[in-house]
Amino acid sequence: MARMETCMARTDDQVASILLDIYNTEFGGKERQRFLIAWADIRTIYGFGRFTISRFETLAEAGMRKRLYLLDLGEGENGHMVAVVKTRTVDRWRRVPKRIIDQYRLPPDDDAEGEEDDAE
Repeated sequence: MARMETCMARTDDQVASILLDIYNTEFGGKERQRFLIAWADIRTIYGFGRFTISRFETLAEAGMRKRLYLLDLGEGENGHMVAVVKTRTVDRWRRVPKRIIDQYRLPPDDDAEGEEDDAE
């Protein structure tokens, strides 16, 4: 009878390293480019039976240590997807100048609903 080996699930840092390896791998005619990966594929890489939002959050933190942003795109026509992009790419995106924000500025309305900030 063949003995089945059990494997331990991977850690967040191990999975983040694998995502960085995937980032550097050539596919789709490009290498070192942002990519999309299915939620189910990340679960498979971990070796988990299920993958939760709280686990994704810890993975996203591990990704930041490797200079990767992991963005949960939610459910779409291709399933639940995650975008993986290097922080350097995002850091080079253009920023909205104050003059444009000022075109849309409203005075604060203390009675308006919004997410409360504990700092206020």
